[in-house]
Parts: sequence; structure tokens; C-alpha cells
Amino acid sequence: MLSGCVTRKLFLKSDPPGAQVILDGQVVGTTPYEEEFLSYGVRSVELRLPGFQREFAELDVWRPWWQVFPMSLVTDVLLPFTLEDEREFEIVLRPHRAFAGPEEAEAAAREAYELLKAVRAAQPDAAPEGDGDPEGDGDPAADDDADSAPDTRSDP
Repeated sequence: MLSGCVTRKLFLKSDPPGAQVILDGQVVGTTPYEEEFLSYGVRSVELRLPGFQREFAELDVWRPWWQVFPMSLVTDVLLPFTLEDEREFEIVLRPHRAFAGPEEAEAAAREAYELLKAVRAAQPDAAPEGDGDPEGDGDPAADDDADSAPDTRSDP
């Protein structure tokens, strides 16, 4: 008697419900969302709902021990009953931030600009803007040679 079987289901909820679900780059429905899946691994999900920020997540749908070879032969083929592997994920959506007025919006823009400047300043290996010639003499390679020339000065 060979009647073993495993059903795998993915459940995706959002708070609030009704968000559009984009799973692995494909629009598949709205929350609450349910689908059967065939394989394990990391799934990419994006949720969209008007009035809320888009949310992105990587869902780790890990393989249980009884689905690792050679145990999977037993659970998929030999067991006389069906195993159910159900995975449930819930994502909380954050509302869009509304500004009270133009002053608050301007303050947020200034804060974002200052943050951008700080991030750029913290990148020590960032390439300089322009043509890659920091000395401005038309020969970026010559600047590298000057740094590697041996020191021929004598000590007094």
C-alpha cells in the first residue's frame, strides 16, 4: 500500500487585510492569501495597500527534517496518511505619514538632505565626482605613480 503524501500550504496575512500580494515578482492576489507550494526556500513578498507604505519581506520557508532525503521517501510515498506542512506569515502595514503643513514637509526635506550628506561623507572609498582625475591635470594614472615613487631623500 503506497499512499503517503505531503501537502504544503503558505498562508499570508496582513494587518490590515486586503493588501495586494506580489509573491516572487508576480501579482497573486490579496491578503489573506493562501497557496499550495511544491518546494522549500526563500520567497520574496511585497504588500501594497492604498494609504499604507509598501512592505517588503523575505519569507524563509525552511525544509523540515522529515522532508530531507532519505526521510522524504518515507513521508512522500510510504506513509498511509497525509502530512500537512502549513506555514503562516503576518506582516503589519504602516500608514503613510501625513505632514501637518508645508513647514513640517520642509523640515522633513531638510532632514533627509542632511542624512544624505552624512551618508555620502561616511563612504571613504567613494569615487570622486567627475572624470576620476582628482589632480585635474588630465592624467589620472600620473597621480597614482606619484604615490608609489621611492623616497630618495637622505636623512641629515
